[in-house]
Amino acid sequence: MGTAAIIDHLKDAREDINGICGPFGTVLHSFVDRLPMLPDSRSEKVLDLLLENGADVHVVGPYGNVLEFLWWRANCIGWKRKHKLSLRWFFRRLIDAGAVNTRPGSNGVVPTREEMLAFAQDASYWRET
Repeated sequence: MGTAAIIDHLKDAREDINGICGPFGTVLHSFVDRLPMLPDSRSEKVLDLLLENGADVHVVGPYGNVLEFLWWRANCIGWKRKHKLSLRWFFRRLIDAGAVNTRPGSNGVVPTREEMLAFAQDASYWRET
């Protein structure tokens, strides 16, 4: 069953795509958790499909909203550099969808939108892990 079929099934069952459904939060949070294991081209389509079908970037899970969770995953728990580089598009897409980070990073400072976009666009920001 493809992603579109799964989303259609959830809609038909009147499931809330923004409901807390796992240890990280919503479907979007769970998707972000799996990003390093997904092919880039497919995962970009899945994110767009989720957003087009009402996935809300502002819903807060245990690690914040989906952008805050992605920031935490990329900076605090040591994804490999090759995975981090492939995540730049996801940072930009979530920010473009209106997601805002209000949580401090590992340095204790809350990054601005501009800092997050620069971080997402410039591979030199990604430290080796």
